[in-house]
Amino acid sequence: MNEKAKMVPVNNIMQPVETVHPAMNIHNKNYADLSKPSAYGCISGERKYHDLLLSVFQLRHRVFKERLQWDVSSINGHEIDKFDIHDTKYIITTDTESNVKGCVRILPTTSPYMLSEIFPFLWQSESPIPCSASIYELSRFAFEKEQSVKGYGFSSSVIKLLRNLILYAKDKKIEQFIFVTTTIIERMLKIQGISIERIGSEISMRNAKTVVTIMNINSQTEKSIFG
Repeated sequence: MNEKAKMVPVNNIMQPVETVHPAMNIHNKNYADLSKPSAYGCISGERKYHDLLLSVFQLRHRVFKERLQWDVSSINGHEIDKFDIHDTKYIITTDTESNVKGCVRILPTTSPYMLSEIFPFLWQSESPIPCSASIYELSRFAFEKEQSVKGYGFSSSVIKLLRNLILYAKDKKIEQFIFVTTTIIERMLKIQGISIERIGSEISMRNAKTVVTIMNINSQTEKSIFG
């Protein structure tokens, strides 16, 4: 190992910054962005998506570390955690210069995911925490604020992100998304008309009222997003 390699703490273990995630080796020219997202805005943790991944992690840093002031780890302005690995999937929207304006991470519930590993205490149901090929978890939902949006409506970039998410779900035969969110986002989803279900009652966490929510991929959700 290069003794001059920059070291960062990950799960209390010091690691070279480039081993934390393939995209974090910012200065390695071999990691140039060689690919664009799919038709529904899907990218993965593969190195070919290097530039887009960096933009995702930068957006998450601005939203979660700076705007919301969550207790999350950031490396040189990039918010990243142990679930950001090679085969992790992300749905994104970008501007004309390929800057990520909205993103959400998708994790299968058949593998460790945030609700099962980090927030199991939020699961308030007699049924076991989901573990199904037709149910995926959404996490790290982040988007840039748009000055033109007022009240509780979603911005055009968020609507585009939700459309991409539904297209991805239909392509992959995903029936439900489960996620931890705030009651504010829950209310916005209801106002939009999306088919959602709350699991249990709200819990105060990180200075916000938090709930576990399931989004159903059905005709109601499709109509609410596509019209």
